[in-house]
Amino acid sequence: MQLVRMLFRDVIGQKPVIQNLIRSVQEGRISHAQMLFGPEGAGKLPLALAYSRYILCTSRTAEDACGHCVSCQKVSKLIHPDLHFVFPVFREKTAEKVTSEKFLPLWRSFLQNNPYFSYNQWMKALDSENKQGMIFVEESAEILRKLSL
Repeated sequence: MQLVRMLFRDVIGQKPVIQNLIRSVQEGRISHAQMLFGPEGAGKLPLALAYSRYILCTSRTAEDACGHCVSCQKVSKLIHPDLHFVFPVFREKTAEKVTSEKFLPLWRSFLQNNPYFSYNQWMKALDSENKQGMIFVEESAEILRKLSL
């Protein structure tokens, strides 16, 4: 299994944003929700992964996650129990409810191969046949279920 070794030092650019994220953790002021916004290819997903790893790391330094503790190893495999993904998928004709969970193995594999992928590359990997990828309403119930565990 290929690992996603995404630490702050692996994120291309974004230094001022990284410093703000680190400061929020050090001050114990992590917002309940964060939006990382920018143009395609800016590295929003790698930054989110590095930030998640930093928050979950049990041996982080002032600048980055350790990359070696059990939590960091689980984040590298994208299997940490507190690391959840919601991403665009498409509804198959026979499916009533569609959530990201169904596509999670493909998502993990895709992310491990290239954390800087585009939306169109993801849709192609899903073999969506030009269907629009969406985050369906069923996903919100799934998010609430996961957060209440």
